[in-house]
Amino acid sequence: MLNQHTTKASRSNSNSHTTWSRFNFRFLLTLLLLAILICLTPFLVSRWRSKVLVDSIRSHGGRVLFSHGYCPNGYCLAWYPELEPFTETISYILIPSEGKFQVTDEFIESFGQQPFLMELTLGDEETPTTLTDQSLDSIIHFPLKILHISGGSITDAGLNQLKDCSSLFLIVLKDQKITGELFDCAPSEFPQLTGLTLSGSPVTDKGLMKLSALHRLEHIDLSRTRVTGQGLRHLSLFKKLTALTINQMNFSPEEMKSVSELELLDSLYMSGNNYHDQHVAQVARLELLTDLQLDDTRVTDAGLIPLTNLKHLEHLFLNNTEITDAGIKHLIDCPSLRELELSNTKITAKVLESLRQMPQLKVVYAYDTQLSTGDYYTLKEDGFVVHIKREPRGIECSF
Repeated sequence: MLNQHTTKASRSNSNSHTTWSRFNFRFLLTLLLLAILICLTPFLVSRWRSKVLVDSIRSHGGRVLFSHGYCPNGYCLAWYPELEPFTETISYILIPSEGKFQVTDEFIESFGQQPFLMELTLGDEETPTTLTDQSLDSIIHFPLKILHISGGSITDAGLNQLKDCSSLFLIVLKDQKITGELFDCAPSEFPQLTGLTLSGSPVTDKGLMKLSALHRLEHIDLSRTRVTGQGLRHLSLFKKLTALTINQMNFSPEEMKSVSELELLDSLYMSGNNYHDQHVAQVARLELLTDLQLDDTRVTDAGLIPLTNLKHLEHLFLNNTEITDAGIKHLIDCPSLRELELSNTKITAKVLESLRQMPQLKVVYAYDTQLSTGDYYTLKEDGFVVHIKREPRGIECSF
């Protein structure tokens, strides 16, 4: 009987131990799941915010691209597009590409943390932003390589603030309030920056001199700024400058000598009806020039003659000028010419013979001219790529 009692007690103890073990296991499992949930909460919240942001951007006609972490042999393994906001990180944002949504400081604050965002494009000519320097408090925390903002009231203080975004190699700030006069950053504070666009901003001669501290700049866009012909001499302070954009400016031919003395310059964009033959004669002294844009200028057939000195000229743009067949004949002596923009000019079918005599010429833009469909097909048969029509949003059709 004692043995029976002992056996029952033993079984009772065993059952109690088993029950306690099960309780401990469940308790520990619950704690583990709770700990995992707590750890994942920030990530899940971040992913949800990313989804909300992506939906908001796309609903306003913007674009969002994602970086994919696993790309063996250059081929990225991506989830279904619907799942990308949850599984991938944002690398590119464009707002707007369509629609009338206006980007504000408050909207930029809604971006939150974007540790992989490399390119950010905000606003355009039709829908400029209303961004101020305040928006840069958020933007400087993104690892951006390219920043493009059209419209707003960003000042010199905002430009100075961008030094904290050290990965930037291209900054485009169109139609802002930047003069450059209060720019006070050292070259080491923009270690990667090679391109700067300040078109439509009130940059002054003094401001341009201050900006020359950015000694790594290779391209600068000063279109529609307040830089004068006297201020152009400060361009000599940009020792690595290879590309210059000065559209819609008003310089005399004599003042353009400062541009013609930029020995490393290989690309020059100077559209606008203030430029004429004498300006072209000045820039024809740039021996390394490969790209020249003369759209909307008053250049004439005779004004193209000096360009025959440019033995490295590959791309020439003459859209919306008074150039005729006679002027194009001069270009036969440009041995390296590969691309020629002749849209909205006075050319006729007689130009085809001149084009055939340009050994390197491959691409011709010729919409809104007197060339017929038959002429286009003739050029195609001769091996040219001919662009004949400009569609909405700048998309071009070609034969």
